Amino acid sequence: MIKKFWGGLFGARPAEVLPPPAAPLPPGAFPVLPARDLLVQRRAAVNRIEQAAGTTRLHFERYYLGPLWRFAAWAQAFPAPEAGRGQPGGLLDYGLESALAALRIRQGRLLPPGTPPEEWVLKQALWTYAVFTLALLGAARSAPGLAAVTVSGGDGAAEWAWNPWGGAIGDNPEARRYRVAPRPGEDGGSVWPRGTGVLLVPYLLDAAALAWLHSDRRLYGMWFACACGETARAGVLAEIVAQAGDAAFGRSADVPLVRPVLPPSANAAEPPPVESIEAAAPPVAPVPPAVLAAQPERPRKAEVRAGAGNAPVSTPGGECLAWIVSGVQSGRIPCNEPEARVHGVPEGVLLASPAIFQDYAESVGSEDFEGIAESFLALNLHRRTRAGSNIQRYALAGRDACVNGLLLANPEAVFGAAAPGLNPLLERL
Repeated sequence: MIKKFWGGLFGARPAEVLPPPAAPLPPGAFPVLPARDLLVQRRAAVNRIEQAAGTTRLHFERYYLGPLWRFAAWAQAFPAPEAGRGQPGGLLDYGLESALAALRIRQGRLLPPGTPPEEWVLKQALWTYAVFTLALLGAARSAPGLAAVTVSGGDGAAEWAWNPWGGAIGDNPEARRYRVAPRPGEDGGSVWPRGTGVLLVPYLLDAAALAWLHSDRRLYGMWFACACGETARAGVLAEIVAQAGDAAFGRSADVPLVRPVLPPSANAAEPPPVESIEAAAPPVAPVPPAVLAAQPERPRKAEVRAGAGNAPVSTPGGECLAWIVSGVQSGRIPCNEPEARVHGVPEGVLLASPAIFQDYAESVGSEDFEGIAESFLALNLHRRTRAGSNIQRYALAGRDACVNGLLLANPEAVFGAAAPGLNPLLERL
C-alpha cells in the first residue's frame, strides 16, 4: 500500500544514474544514511509498530510514518549505551522497541482514564498516538549525551560539530560521514537531562500532528508535561513511557501484544504489513492526485429514513449509514466474521466502533472519523445501555477480548432482507 502511494515519487533511481561506490570509510567513521536505508534494515520492527497501533493504513501513513522516518534520519547509527544498546544503530533500535512496547502497554489501559465509554471510544486513537510520540521522544535521551559528534563532507573536507537540536546530520547536503566521541557529562553519565526530548518536537512532528494532539486540551497538557520531563503532571502517560523504556532496555519482562481492556472492535482487523519502506516517504507530502482519483467515489447524499418522522437524513452520519447498508448488501463489508465491523446479535446489529467509522472516513478521504461518528449517533438508530451509554459490549467466545460498538435495535429497518444473521460467538455483557 505504501508503495502504491509513494512509489511514483520516491521509487528507486535508474541504474545508470546511481552514484559510484563509496570509498572505504576510515576507522571509527560512519556514513550518513537516508532514513529509507535505515528503516529497510528494520522492516519487521516497523510492521510490528503498525500492527500495535491498531489504526487504518491511511492513518498510519499520515501520522506514524513521518515521526519514524525523521527519528531514523536523526538517530543514524548512534549507539545508546545507557539503554543497553552500545552497538552501532543501537539508538534507532531502542527507539523502535520503546515505541512498540509503549503501544502494547497502552493496549492494556483504558485511555483516557475516567471517561464514559462514548467519549473514550472517540478519543482512544489520539491517546494511542500520544503514547507513541512520547516513546520516541523519550528514547532520544539515550543518544550520546554531551558527546562530540563530528561531521565531514569526505576526505580532506572541512569538519563541523553536529547540533542535535538543529535536525538530522543529513539535513546538511554536504554531510557524508561522521564520528562519535563519547564524552561524559558533568554527572558522569551519557544521557541528556530528563525532558530534553521536547527540543526534538518541532523536528519529529509536523503541524498536523501537533494540531491533532492539541485538539484535546487535557491530553495535550499531560503530553507536553511528559515531553518536558514533568512526570507528576503527566500522569498515566509518564507511567506508560517509563514502563516502555524499561521493557525495551530489558529491565522488565517482555510486554506481550495484549488486547485492550475495552477493545473498540476486538482490536479491529490488523492492518497488512508495510510492503515497501524503500518506496515510502514522510507522510507530510501530499497524496498524488492519481491516487486520490483512485479512491472510492464518495457516496451521494444519503436518503436514509430514520426516526419516528421518517424524514430523509442528509448528514455525514446518514452518508456513512448508506455506505454501510450498500456494503452489507453487496458483500463488500463482511459480517459475522473474525474482525468484521458488522455482526448480527439477538438484540439487533452491532457496528464495531470506532473501526466502522474509521473505515468509512478512509474510503471518502476524510480524517474526521470522530465527527462522522457523532453525526451517526445523532440519527438515534442505536440502543443505549441501561446506564445511558451509547457503547454496548459483547464478549467474544474463544478469545480474551470483546467487541464494542453501537447496537442497531431494528436491523430490518436499515438492512431489509440483507440483515445479517446471528454471530454465535458474541454474547452481550
